[in-house]
Amino acid sequence: MSEQRDIRLIAIDLDGTLLRSDHTISHATIDAIQTLAQRIPIIIATARPPRSSRAFHSLLALTTPSIHYNGALVWNMIDSTLIEHRPINAGVSQRLISAARSIHPDVIVNIERMDRWFTDRIDEKFFTATARSFVPDVVAHLDSFCSEPSTKLMFHAEPSSIDLLHNSLTTQFANEVVCIRTDPDLLQFIHISAGKWPALRAIFGNLGIKNDHVLSIGDNENDIEMIHESGVGVAMGNASLTVKQSADLVAPTNDEDGVLWTLRRFFPDELR
Repeated sequence: MSEQRDIRLIAIDLDGTLLRSDHTISHATIDAIQTLAQRIPIIIATARPPRSSRAFHSLLALTTPSIHYNGALVWNMIDSTLIEHRPINAGVSQRLISAARSIHPDVIVNIERMDRWFTDRIDEKFFTATARSFVPDVVAHLDSFCSEPSTKLMFHAEPSSIDLLHNSLTTQFANEVVCIRTDPDLLQFIHISAGKWPALRAIFGNLGIKNDHVLSIGDNENDIEMIHESGVGVAMGNASLTVKQSADLVAPTNDEDGVLWTLRRFFPDELR
C-alpha cells in the first residue's frame, strides 16, 4: 500500500531507527536512500556527535547538513564546519554538575563541545556506541574543562543512581535545559531551546519547505517532537508506546528494515 503525500524532506534518526541492532544498515536501505537523496534532502538527526555519524553519512552519500546531540548542533559533514550551535552556558553546566555530585559523588561527567569529548574519568562499563569507537580528547579534572559552554552534558552511573538524578535535576533545571534519558545508565542535557525539531525546522525553513512536507522517522523519546510536528511522523516498531502514540504511522522494527518499508510506502515509483 502506498501513500500519496508531497514529501520534500526526510529526517531519519540513527540508533534504533536507521541502524539495526548490530549498528549496520542493510544494502537495500542504503540503495533506497542514495536513490532518493538525488532529488530530495535527507537529514540524519541523531544524539551522536559528528565523528560517530560521519561514516554513515558517507556510506549513504549524503551532502546535506546533519543534526547532532539531539539538535544542539547542526553540522556540515562535508567540510566539518559549524552551521548552528545551541550550547549550555558554562555556569548552568557547573551548577548541574554540582547538583549531580551532591546526589551521587561518583557520577561520571562527560561534556561534548562541538565535536570534542571531555571527561573526568573513563569506565568501560558505561561506554556508549561512540565511546567504544573513539577515545576522549581530554581526560582531566572537571575544573580544567567546565569554564566554557557545553554542547551536551552527560552523566553516567548505575541505573538506580540515574533514576535519582533524573527525578531531581529535571525539576531543578526545568527552565534551563532539556533532560533526555534514552539509556538506563545515561542522562543527557542540552540547551532548553535545542531539540531535533527546532534544528530540523531551521534547515527546511532555509530551503523554503513547510513542515507539512517533512517526513520524520524515529524510535525514542528524543524523537517525539520531530515525529509529532512533521507532516508525516513515523515511529519504529521497536519504539515505546509513548513514541508510537505521537506518530501517524508505525513501521516495522529497525531490525526488520522499518526505514526501508517507510520509504517504499511513500516513494513507490522511485523505489520499485
